[in-house]
Amino acid sequence: MRELYLPSVCQLHAAIYNNEISVPESDILLKQNEVTTLQYLVAQLLFFSKGNPEILDRYFVGYSIPQLGNEFDLLRFGENVVVNIELKSELPEETKEEKITTQLKKHHYYLKFLGKPIELFTFVESDGLYRYN
Repeated sequence: MRELYLPSVCQLHAAIYNNEISVPESDILLKQNEVTTLQYLVAQLLFFSKGNPEILDRYFVGYSIPQLGNEFDLLRFGENVVVNIELKSELPEETKEEKITTQLKKHHYYLKFLGKPIELFTFVESDGLYRYN
């Protein structure tokens, strides 16, 4: 696993799912619907960072802890903070808040041992970014 630049991840996976290139299944880090959601997130991050590409760099994509049966869509380990962003294409309105909170609470539990501040987010393609407090 290595740190990746999010626009490159989008381009690679778009090419994979458009059958433009073939890669081993183990190299596919995102589901097809997550690629579209990531593309929306990248556009949003670029807009709000005023085009600063650094905000899109140094992410681990699809990081999983097999012993716990848990996967993190996007993880970034900074010097002073850990950032986790989960990608969702759509969630039913009646269960959205509960599902987001449950998942991010679990991720906070797994990441807190690092001893750094943790920023946890879920990006829902249809309505934006949710932050866990």
